[in-house]
Amino acid sequence: MNPSHFALPRASSSSVGQYRWVLLWLSIGCVTAILLLANAVRDYVFVSRLLANQQVRHQMTQIAAQIEQIRRSAPTSDTLQSALGSSSFGAESINLRD
Repeated sequence: MNPSHFALPRASSSSVGQYRWVLLWLSIGCVTAILLLANAVRDYVFVSRLLANQQVRHQMTQIAAQIEQIRRSAPTSDTLQSALGSSSFGAESINLRD
């Protein structure tokens, strides 16, 4: 068999230039995709922290409202213990300030 029969055809210089443009645009597309992915991860972390902070604030507001109700209704040790027992923070002492 003739070895030139199996050889790939030679590309002209214009087709090599076209392949360079294709590689350039593919590279730009990959870099853009990586930047968009990094931005999405950053946004996800920011929003998850924001939601966690809002949830903690909401829980603390509810606990403060319960304590204020107890303070206004002449607290006994039983009512104070029941209010602290329902909190998920396990607070052992609370300082009430004006």
